[in-house]
Amino acid sequence: MKTILLVDDDARILAPLRALLEAEGYRVLLAANGEEAVRVTDIEHPELIVTDWMMPVLDGVAFCRHLRAHRATACIPIVMLTAATPPMSAETLWNALLRKPVPIARLIGVIRDLLSLSRSGKRG
Repeated sequence: MKTILLVDDDARILAPLRALLEAEGYRVLLAANGEEAVRVTDIEHPELIVTDWMMPVLDGVAFCRHLRAHRATACIPIVMLTAATPPMSAETLWNALLRKPVPIARLIGVIRDLLSLSRSGKRG
């Protein structure tokens, strides 16, 4: 069973996403901000992370920078969710960027694709 970490400060987003992903057969972990997500990632080693962009304490971009800067977490596939228009950047901190509200079928498809690529050794 693959483990997915969901990171968002809005429980109204986390709860339904958790239920949908668990129904798809994934083990789902939750974190309310990037700082909490760092701790969960260090302990649980999820196979994929879905994170919000704008969060208190440590936002999604800073969280992704942290992950990419450490060998143990640098290759974890990341899906960034945002309601805001992200700035243009040369950094590639995530594998997929999806705008909220994202159709659930699209999100699940992206998650499946990224997990499939990571299993075949073609991580981003």
